[in-house]
Amino acid sequence: MNASLFPWSVNLLQFVIVVYNYVAFVFKYHYYPFKPLFAFYMLVVYKSLSKMSYLNRADPGFLSPLSDTVDTQQHPTRFCPYCNCNFPLRSKHVRSLNKCVATFDHQCNLLNTCIGEKNRFTFIVFLVWELFYHFLSGLIVIFCNPNFEHLKVTDFWADKINSFMTVPISFFFFIILFVLFVFSLSTAFNGETQYENSKGQLLFYIKDFGDDCFDDGFYVNMANIIRVQKQEKFEIWNPRKGEHQGIKKKRSAFERICDNEYYSCC
Repeated sequence: MNASLFPWSVNLLQFVIVVYNYVAFVFKYHYYPFKPLFAFYMLVVYKSLSKMSYLNRADPGFLSPLSDTVDTQQHPTRFCPYCNCNFPLRSKHVRSLNKCVATFDHQCNLLNTCIGEKNRFTFIVFLVWELFYHFLSGLIVIFCNPNFEHLKVTDFWADKINSFMTVPISFFFFIILFVLFVFSLSTAFNGETQYENSKGQLLFYIKDFGDDCFDDGFYVNMANIIRVQKQEKFEIWNPRKGEHQGIKKKRSAFERICDNEYYSCC
């Protein structure tokens, strides 16, 4: 799976500009300002890039089509006509890769990778580090401007072209990633995937058992995401009839936006 160069280039460009501004500030004033903040920023850079690298090369949970992986007599399954094989519920065939992904969450076009059973928790952690990364990038560039305390706002932006470029871009990506993080965390807490959230009763097991057929409560749902990523075998999901059986949950305005195929990444 080929990695997308876009997030790499944006993050590396921001890192170079932040370090340049910090070094220029040190040489001009001969002291190191906000050392703990800058040290934490370096940690954030490392963790963000390492998580991005992991997501680009990690197996999201590809299922082998060579043999049946589920006992259809004991557990409900999903039949894939492309792989000609029965797979656990919540999996989905990704046509671009010609493979089925276990507990498919969504196709991340930004990273050019699938998010599934084996990397979903890592993706949520990656979003946390990215939020810190973009927020601190803009913040440090602002504070590292030598004339920040003496210039008007318009003069400040005109004085530093890299500040003009970096700060708005940093906070723009922060807002976008924050929305994605809230949505990812919301679906995880509710025991559903982004794909299930967007498709709803178009999926047969959601239609038969209800939207909350995998919901075990906030804490257990998050624990399940961590558990299935670490275990060697793929999870066999058994839906149960919930209080919303046969009834589509009333969605918030934010969730209804994600139902639109033009906005949803699923």
